[in-house]
Amino acid sequence: MFNPTTRSRITGSIFGAALGDAIGLYTEFLSRKFCLNTYPSQKISLVPPITPMKSDGHRDKFDPRGWTDDMDHVLVVLLSWLENGKKGYRKIGNGEGVLDEMDVARGLREWCESGLIVLGRPPYDIGITVGKVVFDKNFLKNPQETAYHHWAHSKPRGAANGSLMRTPIIGVIALLTNLTRAQTFAEAHRISSITHADARCTVSCAIVTELVRGLCKGEMNDETGVNGVVEEAWTYIQAQGLEIEGGRDEFERYAYLKDLGNVPLDDWKMGYVYYALGASLHLLRLLFSSGPSLTFEPLITDLIFRGGDADTNACIAGSILGAVVGYEHLPAAWKDGLKNREWLMDTCWRVCDGLP
Repeated sequence: MFNPTTRSRITGSIFGAALGDAIGLYTEFLSRKFCLNTYPSQKISLVPPITPMKSDGHRDKFDPRGWTDDMDHVLVVLLSWLENGKKGYRKIGNGEGVLDEMDVARGLREWCESGLIVLGRPPYDIGITVGKVVFDKNFLKNPQETAYHHWAHSKPRGAANGSLMRTPIIGVIALLTNLTRAQTFAEAHRISSITHADARCTVSCAIVTELVRGLCKGEMNDETGVNGVVEEAWTYIQAQGLEIEGGRDEFERYAYLKDLGNVPLDDWKMGYVYYALGASLHLLRLLFSSGPSLTFEPLITDLIFRGGDADTNACIAGSILGAVVGYEHLPAAWKDGLKNREWLMDTCWRVCDGLP
């Protein structure tokens, strides 16, 4: 169905995340019923005639046609790698990897204080977990230890989606630095644990990051490959000695989700990391099994009209689906109207420099 180049897959993944985030803002924090009543056509366009967005105290903060904090955090990770010379696998601090977690931590602190400075974007919508951890006085000394302290002393122990939304780009970086699957899992683990210590976050980040790596490489094109990543990520977590709350049953409920209707994405747990993971995996399996009848736009549209944390869910799913279809197959009604499109394309060229 799709046969994009590696460059197109990478660009598709990056733009897919941005588009999912921007489109998801239309329905973020709304109930499914309210979404359908507010946008009865269930069609969103970022090009004229632009779909008017519901006006309220949340949505009015953001630029029309623009992404939100989710994509900003993707860019914090990506710009850390680019601005440090696109370095490969090496010894970093007490471990090994590609990304310098201390530099990413500094980038997150800068974002929380000043926003995405390169585009003059304020730090709107700081997540609860991210805010507590990043503003801790000890964060820049030892981010992982600080994140663990906050998690260990919270009741109940939360597993929010704030690290999952920023880690798909690590799959792109892992591909370009020739990381193995095991190294990709470890890289996702390190960068996720800067703010989120819960093992449910870790396993989710490992899965999504490796999916993006494999999809951008073009080595995964069916549900068998997806399931292989899911199972190897679970095995990785077990090997690290991490205890996953809810165990295997809770994990399987979302990792092998059969119907989005089985998950109340708009309920009070809307920021639960397994909601975002389950939705993304389900849409990817649908894309592989549907043939040409389903592609990026209808899948992401269906997801956002379920409400809840729609921009985060669609940012993550968009990064995955975009890696399958490639940039050329992203909807023109979205990508052609995206605010800061030219800047983002220039950034993709920097990422893909040297690729055919």
